[in-house]
Amino acid sequence: MTSPSPPPPPPLPPARRGHLVPLKTGEELQAAEETTIDFYVLDIPAKSAHGLLNHLRQTLPPETQTAAHRVPHLRRLVKPDALPWPLRRPQVVNGGERPQPAILHLLVCAASTISAAALGDLLLLSGPECGYGGGPEAIRSTAVPCRPPASEAQAREWSARYWPTVYKGDNPYGPHPSIVARALAELAPDAGTWMALAHAAARRVRAAGVGEAIGAVVVDRRRSRAASGEEALPPVAVAVAGDARWHDGLHHHGPGDPGAHAAMRVIGMVARKRRQQENDDDDDDTLLLNALEREIAQASVLPANGYLCTTLDVYLTHEPCVMCAMALLHSRVRCVVFGRRMPCTGALTADGRGGGACRGAGAGAGGLGYGLFWRPHLNWKFLAFEWCDDDPDPDPDLDGGGGGGGVDERCTHG
Repeated sequence: MTSPSPPPPPPLPPARRGHLVPLKTGEELQAAEETTIDFYVLDIPAKSAHGLLNHLRQTLPPETQTAAHRVPHLRRLVKPDALPWPLRRPQVVNGGERPQPAILHLLVCAASTISAAALGDLLLLSGPECGYGGGPEAIRSTAVPCRPPASEAQAREWSARYWPTVYKGDNPYGPHPSIVARALAELAPDAGTWMALAHAAARRVRAAGVGEAIGAVVVDRRRSRAASGEEALPPVAVAVAGDARWHDGLHHHGPGDPGAHAAMRVIGMVARKRRQQENDDDDDDTLLLNALEREIAQASVLPANGYLCTTLDVYLTHEPCVMCAMALLHSRVRCVVFGRRMPCTGALTADGRGGGACRGAGAGAGGLGYGLFWRPHLNWKFLAFEWCDDDPDPDPDLDGGGGGGGVDERCTHG
């Protein structure tokens, strides 16, 4: 006997107007700080470059060569016209100025690994055929970026300011730009719809007095990414949850039930759906579900899957706390979109910048700076976006209207 088809989903609220801003990882922000290290630079005759490089490889101490290998994003030998203007040396000929002919500039090694005098002594051993003439101005030092650039634009900026820098087309500090761009193009058209649904869930729990005004929505868009020859269907909400930490009636006394944060509840709903499909179990615990949550839960189906949410996206009215962020990570979510930053408890943002990216973020907003969505030592990473409303104060009771509003962060942890 075939199981009955799920009922049609309830009508969705009008979409909110806004745009998505990709979050920067902690390592991306550190790289943007332009940490530099001093390197020695030699001006050498182009015809002697090969012999001098071989001599340095044979005579430089191992630690100096190791330091040089840590900056593969910097060009080792460059022509005069590739140097930043502050490093160029004009040569006076017949009363005019022009760059030195047939000269190359060699980036030797980190200045912290060998003294200029010791490096000069090694170079003098190279012999006249290598073209090193010595002198106080033969060796100079300059600051160079010690981290690889995260973008082509950053490489151009560093090339003009420090030393010719190469962008290798990847992002060593976070998701590849092409991955972020594809996700942004996929999420942007309907993000306002799902954020509106999350706000509707938040209004429900606020009106019922069972939790903080926080909502969460889980969206399955696998059907919109149908393979060739298959019919592409629009994405669908598979779970909606509002915060329910005060469901026990102890309103605003202590932290409430941490397991009933909106993100925790919506993950639990997905898990229940997976279990029902796997075990053919129709037992649906709806005791804590309000009408909206129950309608969405009953109107969608999820196939069994070993990992909970690898194909699912999560939309939240507020930045999740550490507990909820780690629950999202361990659930293997694909993407997370959140609205309001939480300066005291937010665990996704890594910048911790004052003011936030959106109106209504409040002075000093920026989260804890953990950037838990993309950290190298964690066993899962997901894309994270901040939703910025284009309309001023679209829902001041939920958004905070400048940092206050319906959510008191002194007792809100997600």
